[in-house]
Amino acid sequence: ECLFLDEPLSSLDTSARAGMRALLRRLNRKKITMVHVTHDYEEAISLATRIGVMENGGIAEVDVPRRIFQHPKSEFVARFVGLRNFFAGKIVRSGQDGDRSAEFICNGLRFLILTDARDGNGSVIIRSEDVTVSTELPSTSARNVFEGTITDIFPVRLGIEVIIDIGVEIAALITQGSTDRLGLRCGRKVFASIKAGAVKYLEG
Repeated sequence: ECLFLDEPLSSLDTSARAGMRALLRRLNRKKITMVHVTHDYEEAISLATRIGVMENGGIAEVDVPRRIFQHPKSEFVARFVGLRNFFAGKIVRSGQDGDRSAEFICNGLRFLILTDARDGNGSVIIRSEDVTVSTELPSTSARNVFEGTITDIFPVRLGIEVIIDIGVEIAALITQGSTDRLGLRCGRKVFASIKAGAVKYLEG
């Protein structure tokens, strides 16, 4: 009636892992309930209909995969699912008369965000793929533009991750082609741009 699996794919090579994932999906389509323990969030995305994230022996959050990975409810869950850009701070000026814009302040930096939340302490999440990198001051609609210095740059599965010190370290995910075209390297001055609507705010 229920299949309990404790990291069943952890010791398999890439080919065997893909085949086993396909087998588990077929079993699940036959209405077999599975409780699957894993530390691999890509594995969780590919197999789960609901995900529970554990923290200190308890359940930190339970939800469908899309909401867990796009709208985590705590810093722990955000870090666990691989979100690098998580900053604590506070709203210092909320929009008025139906205006959802607000300023979020963190380490002296001010982010323009869109939220209905009241003034107070909270955190923001910015996906690395929502950070645009340029070598000149951009003329885009992005309301958050910060000048900084590249402190690290390295390949990851989906492209190139660029770490920029803008007063806090922020990660941007870009393509190899963009990296080559812009001539990005450690120590180079760049601009990091983020649209207000791409900044997700968490209260508390």
